Amino acid sequence: MTYYMLSVSYMWKDDKALNIHLAAFRSLAQGYLATNEANDVMSSVVMHRMKSWQALDNYRKQTDLFRQRLQTQSSHQGVPPPHIWKTIPLRHLETVAKSSPALRQLSDLGLLSIELFDVLACLRHIIDNASEGLEGHAIASITRQLKMALLAEPVSDLDIQVGYALISLCYYLGPAFSTKTSRHDGNLPYPQSNSSDEHRDLDDVAQAYINRKLTRCVHDSHIGRNCALWSSILLGSILLQIGRGIDTNRPLSSGMLSEQGLKSKGHIILAATATRLASDTGIAARSQHSAEPRKGQRPPPEPDFEQLGRELVGTAGLCDMWRRSWRNTLRRQREWKEQGQLRVGNPAGLDDDEDKKISTEIEYMVLMEARQSFPVITPLDHPGVEVGEEREIVPSSVEKRDVHLSSDS
Repeated sequence: MTYYMLSVSYMWKDDKALNIHLAAFRSLAQGYLATNEANDVMSSVVMHRMKSWQALDNYRKQTDLFRQRLQTQSSHQGVPPPHIWKTIPLRHLETVAKSSPALRQLSDLGLLSIELFDVLACLRHIIDNASEGLEGHAIASITRQLKMALLAEPVSDLDIQVGYALISLCYYLGPAFSTKTSRHDGNLPYPQSNSSDEHRDLDDVAQAYINRKLTRCVHDSHIGRNCALWSSILLGSILLQIGRGIDTNRPLSSGMLSEQGLKSKGHIILAATATRLASDTGIAARSQHSAEPRKGQRPPPEPDFEQLGRELVGTAGLCDMWRRSWRNTLRRQREWKEQGQLRVGNPAGLDDDEDKKISTEIEYMVLMEARQSFPVITPLDHPGVEVGEEREIVPSSVEKRDVHLSSDS
């Protein structure tokens, strides 16, 4: 019976069937694992399948374990909930006045909470004024402030998109991910951390971002769409970058968290963003010119990375990383599809509409990542190298990266 339940896939098309199957399988799996050795082959298969179906269930229910953990920690520590402003505080008005036109527009339209806007503006100020390096204590303070801002109620999808992207940026810039010997690209240190807490936060943030379907840039305003797109590109590329920088020779204190997991989630975020962008662009084009459905999916338009950096937060080094991450992700996704690696077991039906096919494709990648059967992202696929290049390409103002990072490249 357990073996049968490992192989069925009818629940793909039916959320109720998935709930019934998962509850039954969980009960059988617990009984099987209680009476069999943990290192038994079948036990390993059962555990992996349990993890993968749970991941699919979390994806469909938009489970956000990172925010749940923040709420639990805040409750245990007796931290009061974020203050709800009835009037806009003077300090916020001063921050808005000193901000860039794009950030002022975000504030004028009320697209971000006061707390998230202040964090975003503060990070931009620090990065714009960085010289030899970034102040570690300032980044740590901003990270704490950011986590508090994410506890506010109500919180919009754009708040979460920006907040989770900024979490990744804070960890990327903070002292836990840099050393005194780090080379710098536009004053941003390359990550060289093996900190289990930061990696776990990033893993939870990435999974929550995917589960909450935050890769779609659906906002009425142009700045809102750009802000959502910037968030996905920033988070996805940093996951790929940090994933390749983890020292796999040193186990994390609480167990191994595979660098492949961070890279896989980074790929899923960028691939889903590109797919949604292509679909949304195609829908807009058809509504303007023709009602006929297109026969083939167009490639997604490449974002203007420099404009996103100017409008929100970015440097020449970050923009370069975004571009390479984006192009490499699209290339990998195209190659994997051509090789059939994203089709085996994929239950997409011939009668499904385009939006359903896109959703199923993303769901299947979530399932593959949870099963640890996601296609391997090779060293040549990291954000610093584009395919066809025989050496690492970096801006002329940047020295060669540390040997242990370059060897992973």
